[in-house]
This record gives sequence, structure tokens and C-alpha cells, in this order.
Amino acid sequence: MGDSNQHRRVEALHWSAIPDHLKWSWGPGRLYFLWPSPVDEGSWLDSVGFGEIHSTNDRWEQDVQDMTSRLIAVLHQKGVPRLRVLRFMPWKRLSFFRVSDAWMKEALMAGCRDDRFQCDVEVGNPPVISLRTDGDFLWSMIRNPGSDEDTLGIAKQVAGGLPVKRTDLNWAKTQTVGNH
Repeated sequence: MGDSNQHRRVEALHWSAIPDHLKWSWGPGRLYFLWPSPVDEGSWLDSVGFGEIHSTNDRWEQDVQDMTSRLIAVLHQKGVPRLRVLRFMPWKRLSFFRVSDAWMKEALMAGCRDDRFQCDVEVGNPPVISLRTDGDFLWSMIRNPGSDEDTLGIAKQVAGGLPVKRTDLNWAKTQTVGNH
């Protein structure tokens, strides 16, 4: 038999409401995190108490790409998504613009893979959903207005039939989103 990690897949989608007192939001509304599990070894999620850590592989990443496609479909249900990419220049703010779903998926995946590549998506004006990726295959999402029930519904759609688990961790152990 081969390596047990050879066919590693995403097993669940986790989500958490981030306490307001942590002040991590980059816009108005309630901040949520969504992430696939297991997460890769070395993920900062380990430092806040998440224990589902394993080596990931190409099959796992394909599952995350599929989740990203479903996330984009959810964004379209809420309005027209607009993308802003801050490529290795966090000090330079670029305007949001409309792009194809394929381009948006590539930008979101790049932001998931590399914390130096931040990607923001907004839906609505003012935004009803703002989404950010900045490493560790974690989606940060601001809902305005936000509710846990609505966010659970989004997580179920993104999970595509996989289990969805609310997982509240010790988020105060890390200083800021994007600086984990």
C-alpha cells in the first residue's frame, strides 16, 4: 500500500465568529473565519488550538479549489462580486473591479497559498459581504449585517455536502489577521 496521505482530502469545513473585542475587522459588520480541515502542518491555526493538522497534497488543494468555486457562487447570490488584489504591496490600496469567476478563483487561491498575496472581494455598495484571503487557506468574511445563522448557511453551501463544524478557538492568541 502507498502513503496514507496520497489521497488526502478535505474532510470538513470549519467556521467561527470572531469576538468583536478583538477589533480585527477591516470594515463594518461581523467577522467570521471559514477554513477547510485538516490544515497543513505549520498552519498558524495550530497556535490558536486547532488540532486537525496533517500534511496536505494536490488532491486536498483541488478540494479547496472546488470550495472556492462554491464560495464565488454564494457571493453571486448576494450581488456582484468585485475583486481587489494587494500583491506584495499591502501599503498600496487598489480599487475594486469586476473580473471573471475564473480570475477571481485564481486570485483567491493565490491569497490562500501565500500570506504575502492578499486578496479582497466585496459584494454590494455598501458591502453586504467582504471576503479576504491572506494565507493558510483561511477565508476571512465580514457580513453586514451578519448573523451566525446566515453564515452557517453560507458555510454549508461552500462545504458542498461535507460536514460543517462551528469551531471557536482561542483567537486572542494571535495579534491580527494577516499578521499571524
